[in-house]
Amino acid sequence: MTYGVETRTGPTYTFRVRVRAGLYAWQANGDVWRDIVIAADQSMYALAMTILDAFDFDNDHMSSFYMSGKRGDRYTEIIVAGGSPEPSFSIFPFGLFRATPNNWPVPPPRYAAETLVRDAGLPAKPSKKEFLYLFDFGDNWEFGIQLLAVTDAVDERAIYPRIVAALGDPPPQYGGDQPFFDDADVDDLDDYGEGILLPFPRT
Repeated sequence: MTYGVETRTGPTYTFRVRVRAGLYAWQANGDVWRDIVIAADQSMYALAMTILDAFDFDNDHMSSFYMSGKRGDRYTEIIVAGGSPEPSFSIFPFGLFRATPNNWPVPPPRYAAETLVRDAGLPAKPSKKEFLYLFDFGDNWEFGIQLLAVTDAVDERAIYPRIVAALGDPPPQYGGDQPFFDDADVDDLDDYGEGILLPFPRT
């Protein structure tokens, strides 16, 4: 699957993308990650869409990359937008409803569809440090992204971006069929009449 106009020139980057947090991340059985290879002149939007594909998520929410690894960091944010066929368009062009630092001015926003992977601010070489892809600002899915390898040339026979390795089944984006309360919990709530059960796991 391709996203945007790309010529697929080297180098290529191999990223390990892992589920770090999220409203239903607790439903995953152990570690969950995917290795993704992408060409330098492909867009960060292509990387975002491949991450969602890799974890069986729908592109129906706002999302952003934070190259510093710190959520809400406007200085390194790359806005993906989301749930729209026009990924460069944001209905909040001035950062409304997004965290802002105390120091002003902030730089103009960068958009994932217009930012090539090579220009995103990656480390110069493979590193254990992760940058962040934050998807769905309500359920707060955090994907930690580590640069595993950099290769000079592309494979002309390969399709980029592509998933080359995987571990674990992804947690369900919307909670799946696993109940949040057992029968005893539901019986206990009968005394309170009708109400809304919020989908938070028990501690």
